[in-house]
This record gives sequence, structure tokens and C-alpha cells, in this order.
Amino acid sequence: FAACAGLLPAQTNETNVTFRAVCFRHCGGLTSLHFRAQGSDGMKELALWTAEFTRPERMKIADGKAVFYVPDTTPNAKEPFKPLASVAVPDSPRLLFLFLPAAAPAADNPAPAHPNANPYEIRVMAADDRSYPLGQTRVLNLAPTPMRIQLGEHEKIVPPTKGDILPKPTRLNRYDQFNVIIDFQRGEEWMRVSNTRWKSSDRKRDLVIAFFDPATKRPMANLFED
Repeated sequence: FAACAGLLPAQTNETNVTFRAVCFRHCGGLTSLHFRAQGSDGMKELALWTAEFTRPERMKIADGKAVFYVPDTTPNAKEPFKPLASVAVPDSPRLLFLFLPAAAPAADNPAPAHPNANPYEIRVMAADDRSYPLGQTRVLNLAPTPMRIQLGEHEKIVPPTKGDILPKPTRLNRYDQFNVIIDFQRGEEWMRVSNTRWKSSDRKRDLVIAFFDPATKRPMANLFED
């Protein structure tokens, strides 16, 4: 922990929440951030994991916003950390932060360079049991084109910028797996990006996030298990 007294002005509406995070891929050389930890006026480092959710952490939320910081390396800096991004959060005791690649400023520069700019687009969603039940799959389509997802016998078309929750499939093979097919609409046709099988379980939640990759210029979908 590092002291950061005076980093923020006094707040009138401050609370603590539990959160986890996941990063699609590291961008701009930025592999960790800092946040205001519960129970102190100091900072705690958050490593941005790309293969799975981070461990649960407790964060201070001020005026309904979460703030992430990076070390201030400028000469004669008054504080050891400076804000990188502020994100409005939903009213939930548990949150999940998604770190996506930010839109590229140029074709030959897929992400802004740290520390001069934030290389991530940060999204947040409620992750309590009522908002995100065990055994179900939450789908978020952040791509600019409709997404079609089939989980066993269930199928949904998710418009751009929208989300949905799919129930647990009951049509399983002998290994308790179900078929998963993900397509994106391209004109009047559908472009397949994934055809696989997932393990069914009442003890986990699946998160599917579709987005437009600024590096490849193509829509893609990532699966994360909780």
C-alpha cells in the first residue's frame, strides 16, 4: 500500500463494494492499475488478469463512481498516484469490471501508449447472485453488429450494445457438455466465429462478451468462467 492523502477531495457519499475484474488483453504496456482499498486511505495494486477473473477485492466507491489510478511519474509530482479513469457503477454489492481494448487512434497504433492515455475501455456490470445467477450465461454484445448465440437448445439474437441472460441448457452429451455456436451478422448473412462445447455446471457462471477488436477490425467473442 502507498499513502495518498489528499488525492481526492472530501466525499459526502462513500461506500465499499466487492469487485472482480477481467482484461481482454494487455494494451499500451499497462498490466496493472491501483484502486482505493477498503479500510485505509491507501492504494492497492490490481493485476489485470487476461485468462480469468481476478480474486475478489474491496474498493471504496465515492459518489457512485469507481476510480482507477496509475503511478504519477512526472517530476516533482505532488501525489504518488494520478487518476486514469472514472467509471459510474450500478447499485450492487458486487461488481465486475471489464477492461477492453480502447478504440485505436490510428491503423498502425492499435492502442494508445501508457501512461499518456488510457489504453482501455472500462465497462462494469452488477455481479450479485440476483443479477447474475449461478448456472446461467450472461451475454454482452459490445460489437457494432447483431450477435447470435446458441447454447444447447437455447438461442438468442443480441443486438449491438445490448445484453441478455440465457438459462442453463438441458440438452447435454454424456460428458455433461452442451453445444455452443456464436455468429455475427454481416449483411444478410451470418459469420460463424465459434463452434465448440462447454461444460454444464450449477456451481459456475459463464460470461460471453462480444466486441469489435480495433487491432483485427473484426468482431470477436471471449468466454470467461466464474
